[in-house]
Amino acid sequence: VTQQAVAHVAAGLMHYRYTHHLNDSELDVFRAALQCALDTMLPFLAACFARIFAPAGSSVKLDTTGAAAVLRSVLQEP
Repeated sequence: VTQQAVAHVAAGLMHYRYTHHLNDSELDVFRAALQCALDTMLPFLAACFARIFAPAGSSVKLDTTGAAAVLRSVLQEP
């Protein structure tokens, strides 16, 4: 469920980028938010998930690679 939520957030941000016209300053802020999600939010969520479930002996991990790939693709768009 958490992995799905992360994927939905990334897809939602991608959808927003392609359905809303952003002027230059808005686009700069949007890209900064995407970069923050890549650099801070996704690693933080993965670390929290690991700390919560690892003590219980679970080998379940939060895979954020798909969401990160979506965010990177949006960042690379002109």
